[in-house]
Amino acid sequence: MKRLIWWLAALACTLASPMAAAMMIAPDAEHGKAKSEAHAAMPTGKVDAISTTTRKIVIDGVTYVYSPSSTVITVNGRRGRMSDIHSGDTVEFQLASQRSGKTASLSALTLRRR
Repeated sequence: MKRLIWWLAALACTLASPMAAAMMIAPDAEHGKAKSEAHAAMPTGKVDAISTTTRKIVIDGVTYVYSPSSTVITVNGRRGRMSDIHSGDTVEFQLASQRSGKTASLSALTLRRR
């Protein structure tokens, strides 16, 4: 009986480990808040240039395209517009799926101003 209980406990720990790792929360040192690891994995970069006429933005030397209708822009947790983003801002961004040979497209852009 003890052996069965030990085996079940070991099995529960083994099954709980991946779930616990998936639910881990990493601290956001800059803001003192907690955010999920998936969110923490969003690339961050400095905006070098932005053009609303060509719908392109350069982040850390890499050019991306965006769509005013489908790129979700968030400024300090609220819905924003591309006109809220300026050269020199540090942003987090998420890439949409891209086709080979095409300029990468942004699906989300997040700016946190103090």
